[in-house]
Amino acid sequence: MKKWLMSVLLMAMALMAGCASKVPTTEYYLLSAGNGPFKAAQTDKPGYFIAPVVLADHLNRTALVMLRGQQQVQLAHYHVWAEPLASGVTQVLEYELNQICACEVTSARQGITNNEQRQEIRLIIDQMAVNEAGQVTLSGSYVLAGLSMQRFYLQQTLTENGFEAAVLTQRRLLAQLASHITQHSGNGVAGGSQ
Repeated sequence: MKKWLMSVLLMAMALMAGCASKVPTTEYYLLSAGNGPFKAAQTDKPGYFIAPVVLADHLNRTALVMLRGQQQVQLAHYHVWAEPLASGVTQVLEYELNQICACEVTSARQGITNNEQRQEIRLIIDQMAVNEAGQVTLSGSYVLAGLSMQRFYLQQTLTENGFEAAVLTQRRLLAQLASHITQHSGNGVAGGSQ
């Protein structure tokens, strides 16, 4: 009886092992992977200081976020940020602002504190996700030192499927946000790199 029970258990374990699906490979993404060389800062421009970026709680995690339906959030556990999202957003904004205004852009991420010569940007991101229809949204608000709060809602439809395309689109939306910031600050020209 014991041999029969042991044989059944071994067969069951073998079947379970054979039926178990393979675990998908985890994919890692960087928002700032597209950054190139920074422009030399012109000394006659005041530049910017980016305070620590504040993310909505559902974005403050490693997994990429997908919106499903009206109220549901799905986390892509095998598609994750290779760095904290707030750090990636800051790096992209540093680069894009520099490309637009050819000015010095620093941030708290670099361990620098602001001084009077740089216009401080306080950014809050409420939404940065793709939905089932393939629309990528970037929304939130920012405050430039001495100016009133500005709200933004940027959206773009994916032209390709997949999380890599969504991340590239999120980066393009951050470039649009940098352009929006420079237009409201009066520092630089509109239409930075895309």
